[in-house]
Amino acid sequence: YAEDSRGGHSVALSGDGSMLAVGADGSGGLNNDKRWSGHVWIYSYSDSDGAWANIGAIYGDAVGDYSGSAVALSTDGLTVAIGSPGHNDPAGGYDHGQVRVFKYEGSTWTK
Repeated sequence: YAEDSRGGHSVALSGDGSMLAVGADGSGGLNNDKRWSGHVWIYSYSDSDGAWANIGAIYGDAVGDYSGSAVALSTDGLTVAIGSPGHNDPAGGYDHGQVRVFKYEGSTWTK
């Protein structure tokens, strides 16, 4: 994990143990250009080789979102809820927070 990313700040394991979500609320985003936007890595466990494979990353929307401060996975691990307590209301106001929900479809996480 990158310096100051706070990887592991939050973690969730699916009910069947096949998927793992790891929050890094201090991350600077995909290009490290959104300070404290945060993100969540999602891993899938392979019974055949006993290893965890990264199957995607979901990045915060904006600077200061702290996305990944909280994470939750469904029983099968194909749905993830991501808390972003620092998210600002687009209509005005600071730190209103938000929860985004994504579903794994094929090879991508969609809102």
